[in-house]
Amino acid sequence: MFSYQGGPYFTNGFTVTTAVAADGPGRALVGGRYTYAEGTGSFVIRSNGQSWGSGAGLDGGGIDSTVTLTAVAHIGPNDDWASGDYMDASGVYYASFYHYDGTQWRSVSPPRGWGAASSISGSGANDVWAANGYAAALHWDGTAWTTYPLSTSVRAILDLSPTNVWAVGHGIVHWNGTSWSAAAVTRHTFEAVSARSAFGVWAVGDAVYQYNGSRWRAMPTPAGLTGNELRSVSFLRGADIWTTDGATLYHWGGNSWTARRVDSLVPGASGLTLTALSGRPKTGELWAIGRGAGPFLLHRAPIYG
Repeated sequence: MFSYQGGPYFTNGFTVTTAVAADGPGRALVGGRYTYAEGTGSFVIRSNGQSWGSGAGLDGGGIDSTVTLTAVAHIGPNDDWASGDYMDASGVYYASFYHYDGTQWRSVSPPRGWGAASSISGSGANDVWAANGYAAALHWDGTAWTTYPLSTSVRAILDLSPTNVWAVGHGIVHWNGTSWSAAAVTRHTFEAVSARSAFGVWAVGDAVYQYNGSRWRAMPTPAGLTGNELRSVSFLRGADIWTTDGATLYHWGGNSWTARRVDSLVPGASGLTLTALSGRPKTGELWAIGRGAGPFLLHRAPIYG
């Protein structure tokens, strides 16, 4: 079901992958950090399903390059975003955002006081949103970032269209194109959100909820969670949804969850932990990144006809 790849090893030093975004058939955009004799840095690199392409280092511009790349997003052809943080000469960390225009990555400064994004999502080049765990969302209109205060802190954001954006964290909030409002779900903490369309949105964390286009409803939670929390989710179609608590991959087949220990997917492996999932709903392709003795990637090839 899944093929395994070691890496990416951006340098000969120690590499950790932290974020992944499906980037077209057989391709994924992966971000992370590396440590070597001279210090630490951040990188983005692409996989075509068989091998890694050339990577790009992202320097925050301080005395220390970006320590950890926290989020990546593929918006469209020649349109990618990434975020991390860097340390200035006083030892204070600041957020960095980076945009890829098909030729190069360049730094795009967020508003002052904004932290590194934990999630980035966009429906187009002029409609990109970011969340960072605080009670605010950040919007890119193609020219500049604008901060929108929220009623609750949010860690993940999903931009389905300019008039339909969901953000989850300590509850769930929704953007209708004009303003943000709180959804009915307020008593749970969520880490991730995914959807195929406006009528199938899934949020996971200490619970699992599904939005059917008119209301949110509680769904069964996979049994045996490590730490009682799901950290990532990828909605491919109604009977093909994946989530993970790090040690286990859980699959929703339409009626119940089935579990696969990550170690069981790689012969002879032990101690593997997944960091993030990203899929392509049109094809059923799924990517999962994680770490063990080193970084690795699991890839399920497109399965929809």
